[in-house]
Amino acid sequence: MRNTVFVDAEDLLEAIGEEYDKEENEDIKRGLNLAKYCVKCATNPLEAQDIFQMSWISVKDRLPKPGELYLVWHICNEAEIFHYDYIYGGKKLCFYKDDENGYPVEEDDWVTHWMPLPEPPTGVK
Repeated sequence: MRNTVFVDAEDLLEAIGEEYDKEENEDIKRGLNLAKYCVKCATNPLEAQDIFQMSWISVKDRLPKPGELYLVWHICNEAEIFHYDYIYGGKKLCFYKDDENGYPVEEDDWVTHWMPLPEPPTGVK
């Protein structure tokens, strides 16, 4: 038999916010943001989109999944979109962008942080 527990959404959001403020691990902070998002979706879907914010991930903490594009931050204090995949015939996994001739230019030494690209907007023609 299951026990049902009812919790006030505002109390739960406050508790999540307090834990977020104390937490130092970025992965746990992202999980707490997701928990906030889920509570907001259940209580007020229109406000939910403002709560879920993407966070920068340090390349020292974790590298992304190969084969996709990512928003990266590099040592020149700029954000750009780079590939993260194998180059040189599959011999090297790295961040890169294509030069004007379509050849990959390795940028691993420049990239300090990354994040997945957001979903494209809907309903735009």
